[in-house]
Amino acid sequence: MTRTSNLFASLTLGLALLGGVATAHAAPQTLLFEGSLRSVGGSPAADGAYDLTVSLYADATTKEPLWSEALVGVQVKGGAVAIALGTTKAIDDAALTSAAWLGVRVGAEPELPRVALHATAFARRSNVASVAADLQCSGCVGSNELAFDGDLDLGGHSVKAKNGVYSGDLSAKSLTAQAVTAQTVTGQSFIGDGSKLTGIGKVSGTCKTGEAVIGVGADGVLQCKAMGVAGGKLGDLTGGLLTNEFKTVAKPNSLPLPIPDNSGAEAAALANILETGAVQSITVIVEVQNSDLSKVRMVLLPPEDKVKGMTLCDPCGGLNEKSFVGVYPTQNKPKEGDLAAYVGKSAKGLWTLKVLDTGFCVPQLPGNKALCNLDNGTDGTVTNFEVQVTVLSQGAVNVPGTLYATGSFVMPTDPAQLPGCSIATKGMTFSDTKKARLVTCDGADWRTVAFQPACGNAIKSGEEECDDGNQDNTDACTDKCKIAVCGDGHVQGGKEVCDDGNTQNGDVCAGDCSKITGKMCSNGSGTDCNPAGQTLVGTSAFVDQTLPADWVQCMGFINTAGNDVGPNAMDNCLKSTKLRLRIWDQTDKLRVDVWMSGVGNHASWWNGGQYYGGGNLNMILCEQDMWPCNNTSPFYGSSNGTCGGGCGGYPAGQCLSNGNGGQVTVNPGGNGADELTKGPCYGGTNYTTYKIAVYKQP
Repeated sequence: MTRTSNLFASLTLGLALLGGVATAHAAPQTLLFEGSLRSVGGSPAADGAYDLTVSLYADATTKEPLWSEALVGVQVKGGAVAIALGTTKAIDDAALTSAAWLGVRVGAEPELPRVALHATAFARRSNVASVAADLQCSGCVGSNELAFDGDLDLGGHSVKAKNGVYSGDLSAKSLTAQAVTAQTVTGQSFIGDGSKLTGIGKVSGTCKTGEAVIGVGADGVLQCKAMGVAGGKLGDLTGGLLTNEFKTVAKPNSLPLPIPDNSGAEAAALANILETGAVQSITVIVEVQNSDLSKVRMVLLPPEDKVKGMTLCDPCGGLNEKSFVGVYPTQNKPKEGDLAAYVGKSAKGLWTLKVLDTGFCVPQLPGNKALCNLDNGTDGTVTNFEVQVTVLSQGAVNVPGTLYATGSFVMPTDPAQLPGCSIATKGMTFSDTKKARLVTCDGADWRTVAFQPACGNAIKSGEEECDDGNQDNTDACTDKCKIAVCGDGHVQGGKEVCDDGNTQNGDVCAGDCSKITGKMCSNGSGTDCNPAGQTLVGTSAFVDQTLPADWVQCMGFINTAGNDVGPNAMDNCLKSTKLRLRIWDQTDKLRVDVWMSGVGNHASWWNGGQYYGGGNLNMILCEQDMWPCNNTSPFYGSSNGTCGGGCGGYPAGQCLSNGNGGQVTVNPGGNGADELTKGPCYGGTNYTTYKIAVYKQP
């Protein structure tokens, strides 16, 4: 159809129902459009049927319509046209809500100029939604009118309700209601004290600053414990398994300490406390011997006070009283000063005890002879001085029992992470993984232990020749994991009769270890050189398999923590003209080998015990820490059961040492490890697991 007219600008729109009678109160579903078609010249269009397309737009220029309907065969008569919009395609409420312009296209012609919709076009919309658009009433919409097939979106507004019943989940960022009943409620936060929630106990109470929660009582009240400031509460919290309390006792290195006799000089004893941290308790113990304690004064100087200090006692006893024991402050109170003032402070550093004697010692008075030393100008001694402290560390944890690491225990691996080795770091250990060794501070220097295969674990590894899972030297594999052979110093059961550590003939053992060719022990034994009954523990017997030529062994034992031999173990060594002593350490390294000729009985000791000795010693091997290499004085020892020596002497019994006081002393019959020890002049060090052999020549 050719274009024949323009659409009049004046339109008449109305609402009507199609398809029969409408239900009561229901709104019409079509719009009535009336207009006229005219030709180009202005006359009415010819009568007939026309194809029309009618569209609704949001504005005058938008290309896409909100709604569009194609009408076929619309009757035009006298140019007049009447159309029921929505007959073939319903007009939805959303399109009608936004529609403001109407456009008409005749056939395939371009769309005629749009015209604006007037009030009549909005009648349907207002009839349907005027109340819902802005309800200003209460109760005008009942629950029967509210039914939602999809979600209810209130555009960010909240829902407030007296009651809420939900058959499924309730998810909300904010929910305010007097009561909510639901199977599941999911929210980002819950606001309230929980006091009215059933099935949930309300915890009450608070812990103070410095306290930790250790539990909740049956009544719901928090249980608290103080932490860190006093009393080692870490121990309370861990049942004693861990604590930050450290107990230490500091004593002078050299006691007894002589007291100058009325010379104006003071005896000064030093005790060094190494532990840092706040003091929980402190005790000072002093023991003094003096001919007249009424003339003695004692002053204690703490680390930070080297001038005045506190006076423990002045005088320290009555006239001619000779023994004093003071325990401060529990049993004795200082005359001046207060040790309890150190609780909560640090006690680290040197504590100095000064003892002043202002009266002369008179040896003629009863009991004074043993105390007066007129040659040295001393009167009695300080026999004991101890400072005992318990500190609460702020940087260390103490494990009172045994620490078991079921997983792993990791030590520092970088020496740069540790402080230098000193008394303060004694015992500190780290694993040097680069050099495969453990490094431990002994108080003076770092000592190392190289990592080696674990001989005796039944796993052959590294340089091990064998590993039979034991430390038995009499089987085919030695305790060094070497295959047993003749000449290794160990008698292999069932294959060797003897083994003197070499494969030479002409000595004690044949070169093939098949027979004994010489006398090994002076008593004819090959397994125990001591007199019968003097080897108290069979495994302590030691026979030197590397017997030096022209000597026979007359005594031998391995020094353990127990009593290994009796007091007369050296009987086989007496009545000889030459004696020889050899000592091996724990690694079987020979440390001492000395001998002497011209042995015989000599003058008595100052304490009445006879000794035997001879000329100068012959030093085959000596190490300064055990046997002073410049000491060529004769052997000193007892031949009558009374072992003498300086610095307080030795226990009764036969002994063999290297001089007055004895840097090293073989003391059979001593208590435990004292059977090989440094004498009292040298601190009394014991040498456990060392091997001792004494030899003689007729």
